[in-house]
Formats: sequence, C-alpha cells, structure tokens
Amino acid sequence: MSFKSRTNTIRMVLDVLMLILVAMPSIVFKVGGIEPTHRGFFCDDDSIRYPYHESTISTTVLILVGGFTNLIVVLMCEILHYVYDRKNKKAIFSEELFGITDIGKWTVGRLRPHFIDGCQPQGFNITTCPGNQYMDTVHCTRPDQTILDDLRLSFPSGHASQSAYTMVFLACYVQQRVPRFDYTYLVKHVIQFILICMAWFCGLSRVMDNKHHPTDVLAGFTIGTVVALLCARYVVKRFREPYTNGPYRRCHMRSSQADLVEDPEAGTQQGI
Repeated sequence: MSFKSRTNTIRMVLDVLMLILVAMPSIVFKVGGIEPTHRGFFCDDDSIRYPYHESTISTTVLILVGGFTNLIVVLMCEILHYVYDRKNKKAIFSEELFGITDIGKWTVGRLRPHFIDGCQPQGFNITTCPGNQYMDTVHCTRPDQTILDDLRLSFPSGHASQSAYTMVFLACYVQQRVPRFDYTYLVKHVIQFILICMAWFCGLSRVMDNKHHPTDVLAGFTIGTVVALLCARYVVKRFREPYTNGPYRRCHMRSSQADLVEDPEAGTQQGI
C-alpha cells in the first residue's frame, strides 16, 4: 500500500470516528434510556391543550426526501464534473451528524402542544384547577414510556433543524457547483428557491400538526442553518471549485467574449 493510500485510509477512519463522536449525544439519550427534563405546567396554559395529530411529514419521509434530494443533485453535478473536468476526479459526498438538537430536547424538556391530550394527567381537571396554579408533579395515565418521553421533547424542533440543514447545505452546494449559463441566470436560483420552500413547509407542518410551538421551529431553523453554513464554508472546501472544461466552460467563454470589443485602431481587445 502506497503512502498516499495509507494516508487516505487513516483520514477516512478518523472521519468515521469523528462522526460517531458527534452522534454520541443522540445515541446516549435514545439508547441509554435517559429521560428528558420533567417540567410542570400552569393550569391555564392553553398552548399544551391542542389535540394530537399524525405528522404530515414523518421522520422517515424527512430522512428519505432529504437524503435522496441531496444524493440526486450531488451525483448529477459531480458526474458532470467527472465527465467534463478530468482533473477533478474526486466527488463530494458528505454526511453530517450532530447532536445539538437532541441535547436541547433532553435538557430543556419543553412540553409539546398536545401534551395534555397525549399524557392524560391523573387527577387533572380543567374546571377545578386554578389558572395560576403550577402543576409541578404530573402523573400521566398513558402506559407507553417512549410516548411520554416524546411529549417532553418539543424544543427545539428536530424536523426543522434537519430540513434546514439539509436544504441550506444543498442550496450552498448548488450556488457553487451548478454553472450559470449565458442564456439564463435563474436556473440555480429556482432550484435554491424550491429547496428552501421544502424546508419551510416541513417546519410549518410541525406547527400545523401540533407537534411544536412556533419558537421550537424557529430555533430548529436557526440551528440547522448555522450548521449548514459552517459546513459549507469551512468543511467542504471543494465548493469553491468551478467548472473548468466541457460545454459549461464554453458557455462561460461566450459570455466573457461578449463583454469584449475589438479596438480597430489599436488592434487589441478591450473590455467594455
């Protein structure tokens, strides 16, 4: 094995170990059986009395749509890079895992909007409970502990953070790796608009389905966007590599030549 091959192998192993390390908070919280922070509520808190609804966008759909969208767009762009730019044979395939959202969920323990409906607190009666009374100890009558723990994981929204991270990261990728043709400037921006709208709808659906408070979604969007921008700026450095060959180069060259005029007296080209 050559020195370069050994270096790449070591680098790959270290990257995998780093990803596992970043994922450890989520693994510990979910597999280790750690319960989220138990918080009480005020009797007149209407924000946790919404009825339960099934998720418009389930976690499975979120992962599949986000993963396949990234895979398709990245594969198409990188295949074009490989075909038309033989000097750049390496492709970009990055997968980021972060436990920031789960750390916030288990630490804060904010009650979901459908907490009362899902918990069915023992001895709680909305007609006899004074409005300013704080219910510190809550005993739920539902037997499934997994569901009860999930009722306390409202802040921040995992769907919002994951969708924002996925689509903002991909929007940055499109900005740097998809060429701007001389006959239209809107192709990549339309793609970016669609990606951001997908993330926006995912966050709105969490409020619509009574899964999260609006501030939970806002916090999730903020986390996902910040992490995506940091990864795009400092981790994936190949974002800065433009197309250097093929038909996209010719489009760029025609656009550049259109900005030049021939000076008949000097016999040279000058920019307009």
